[in-house]
Amino acid sequence: MAKEFTVKFIGSNDISCGQHIIDWAQMSGTTPMTVTSQPKITQVTLSSDEYLGDRGGSRTLTVQGSKSAATFSVTITRSSDLKTYDFENGEFSAKNNALKDQTIDSTGYYKTLFNIPLSSRDVSYDIVVTPTTNEISYLATTIEENVTTSFTIYQYVDKTLTLTSDATDSSLTLASGLTNITSVARGGIKTTRKIPTWTGNITKADGSVIYINRQPLRATEDDYGDFEFNTTSTTDGNKNNTQITLSPTISGSGTATLTATITGNITQHPTANTTILFDIDNFITVKPSVPSADPENSNIVLYVDRDIGFLDLDIRSIDTDTNKASKTLSTVEPPEHGTLSAYGASGSAWDNGRIRYTVNEGYVMKRGGTDSFVYKATVGGVDSDEAGYGTITVQYR
Repeated sequence: MAKEFTVKFIGSNDISCGQHIIDWAQMSGTTPMTVTSQPKITQVTLSSDEYLGDRGGSRTLTVQGSKSAATFSVTITRSSDLKTYDFENGEFSAKNNALKDQTIDSTGYYKTLFNIPLSSRDVSYDIVVTPTTNEISYLATTIEENVTTSFTIYQYVDKTLTLTSDATDSSLTLASGLTNITSVARGGIKTTRKIPTWTGNITKADGSVIYINRQPLRATEDDYGDFEFNTTSTTDGNKNNTQITLSPTISGSGTATLTATITGNITQHPTANTTILFDIDNFITVKPSVPSADPENSNIVLYVDRDIGFLDLDIRSIDTDTNKASKTLSTVEPPEHGTLSAYGASGSAWDNGRIRYTVNEGYVMKRGGTDSFVYKATVGGVDSDEAGYGTITVQYR
């Protein structure tokens, strides 16, 4: 490619024409053009987590990107009054306090420390990194795809986590160790603390025998299980960022006194006053319940060999109730493809809590096929209610 230039020189009349000469330098080959790439921010991180206590604390903002080229500004805004952080004086004020035209150094890093002051109420802080134009190269800094440039820090005063139980529907009496246990800590704090002692007896005023119709489900960080979470004094179902595991057990079924015990660990304290409710009505009945091999329900699955065609079942042997010997078991809904008769072909059906299941003659059992029946318990003339029924499923193999 050739270029033509016209150069005009207006010189003094005192200088002879022979001196009106411009010498152009020359070099062999082609001279490469230097292309300057656009500066870029490749990563922005904030030290520690997003929660702070009422006493405040420090955080470090780190920006990575094009060495000695990427430029940006930093703004920290307090939500309660929209004041911004003055990096020079370490305080929030009403003036425009953006940390302007910062440049990533020759190592590819930029770091700045800031301090959040103490607070007597909940408040949040928005940290925003905004790319700018380099004043030397006039190149505008860009943000690499999927890089986060804004963060929020939440500052909470102490919050109360309340652990409590209820049994009003069943008119049961709960020991004090089952209600209104509290744990107070900084809102949002990460921890590995065990929950306070949460245990006690469950009784009925008239001394009646009480039964467990099923064992309660545990709560994990992703599943409430058989617990209810609410912002205290409401029924909003909000966990408020609570991270907790809870493992409940109830023992003593078939006696006048049951014992409930809940153990667990708190890994993050709630960011608002929160109540966790354990509703004992869901698991307790004053009517007899059937034996259960599965701690989470009253269904039992057993297997029938197709070449034999029957199965003897000793249901009482898996009953954990203290008064199991006084229970009379009986059929509520018979099986569809079989019959129920005396265990071992001797005596009567359900003698001593035992039964034989026999496939109907002529019925073709397919591998994996099933049949089922429903049964109940009776103690002192009182039958199980529907919640206390059990189901036995037989599967052909």
